[in-house]
Amino acid sequence: MKLKYKIAETTSLSSEDIINKILLLIEEKKYGIVNVTNSQVSFDDKRRLIVGNWEHASRLHSGTFEIINNSNTNIVVFEYLPIPVFEFIWVGILVLAFNIMAFSDSAYFAGLFTIPFIGLLIFKHYNLKNKAKEMLSTVST
Repeated sequence: MKLKYKIAETTSLSSEDIINKILLLIEEKKYGIVNVTNSQVSFDDKRRLIVGNWEHASRLHSGTFEIINNSNTNIVVFEYLPIPVFEFIWVGILVLAFNIMAFSDSAYFAGLFTIPFIGLLIFKHYNLKNKAKEMLSTVST
């Protein structure tokens, strides 16, 4: 199960210019290139565990840029995976563990300790959606 999103934008740039901009952007952001064809570029974040504290919240897990040729314009489709599923599982386990401990000790407020974890996940999700829109606009202009 993956939470993938797709966004698209039209541009008047040629396919070669778009591919070059995508490759430049991927190198600039220090992602790893997975696959490059004439109409598609895939990338991945291989260094997930070797980043700074807040840099982790601003990096996409993986993504694919696809170029669809129209008559006189190109459509750039960006399909991306903002947060890997294991992070949702990890936060779910933490929430469950805190709540079980809280209810077993009759300390019902102890479950509130999970709010920062849930808040961080929500913040990261919306932050990465904005980062993806920013990446697409950089490529298509």
